[in-house]
Amino acid sequence: MFSRDEAIGGEARQSFIADAQFACVQKQASLNQAITQQQIQTYCSCMTEKMADATTYKQLGTELAAKDLADLQQKVVAISNLCRQ
Repeated sequence: MFSRDEAIGGEARQSFIADAQFACVQKQASLNQAITQQQIQTYCSCMTEKMADATTYKQLGTELAAKDLADLQQKVVAISNLCRQ
């Protein structure tokens, strides 16, 4: 399963989104920005859904190499910018 290059789905996707959503909300709330809880929820939902769309089973099952980690960081920045609009 963890060698597949297809996007995560089913229970793996739901678990990924739930875990990432929780972490995102906690992080955003700790930043003490002048935004509402609803804005945080909307942003984090957008982020986690789009990250799940771009995450493969293979990525879940492996430790990322430096190049892959750099690619992931670029992807996160791009998705973050989309979700802030």
